[in-house]
Amino acid sequence: MSIAWPLPNARLLNGLSAEPGNARVRTDVEAGPPRMRRRFTAAVRHVTGRLVLTGADLVTFRDWGKLGLDEWTLPFAWTEPEADAAVDFRFIDPPSWSLIVPGNLPTNRLWSVELRLEILP
Repeated sequence: MSIAWPLPNARLLNGLSAEPGNARVRTDVEAGPPRMRRRFTAAVRHVTGRLVLTGADLVTFRDWGKLGLDEWTLPFAWTEPEADAAVDFRFIDPPSWSLIVPGNLPTNRLWSVELRLEILP
């Protein structure tokens, strides 16, 4: 069973990009065009995007990834952006975040969080 996404109101924002998984294998042959066939029936799809989080949400997100996902390695359940269906994701790389709106208190700051994810079959 996957771990639940910790921020139910957070959604991927502009800059979302998705690509289908590659389940094909291409083989060069001595003569003629390369041969292509299906390698397997289920392929991992890739999604990249950006979240904007408050300081409090960033702390929750950071702790969830470090502790709940065992340093960003375990799969988690979240809403798939194309069809709004619940699917299992996994981080390709740990996320990165940068400050976009400074504030005098940590909770008043806004952070941009860059995500590289894969949707598991």
